[in-house]
Amino acid sequence: MLDRFRSPTPSPSRPPAFAQPPRDRWVLVIDDDSAILSLTHDALRAEGLDVVTASSGPVALDLLWSVDHDQPDLIILDLDLPELNGLAIANLYARIPVPHAPILVCSGNPDAAQHAEHINAAGVLPKPFDVEELISTTSDLIAVP
Repeated sequence: MLDRFRSPTPSPSRPPAFAQPPRDRWVLVIDDDSAILSLTHDALRAEGLDVVTASSGPVALDLLWSVDHDQPDLIILDLDLPELNGLAIANLYARIPVPHAPILVCSGNPDAAQHAEHINAAGVLPKPFDVEELISTTSDLIAVP
């Protein structure tokens, strides 16, 4: 899945590239529930998006640091995560000196809307969600062609 983030083999006629830009739009899904990760991945892939999943905040933040300016077109973020909760992830992500992707909070937390407002999230998708609602909201937020 992360093959597109690897640098291409340098040719003698050009210097090596440090990051290969994505060919397609991509979404990062951060959730500790494997069923949600799988469902979200499959639904968005079927819509033609590249989808990368992370089951924890540290994994997600490492990825976001490693892709430098090749940030996702959207981050779908659960709030209730082990190690680092969604609010901490959003606050740490804001410190990475890159153009930031919009965040869609996807949570069953009853205070999700207030938390989303606190981190300036682009939207809220309450759990449990309908797949069509996921696709529609994602499409609205990244204007999938």
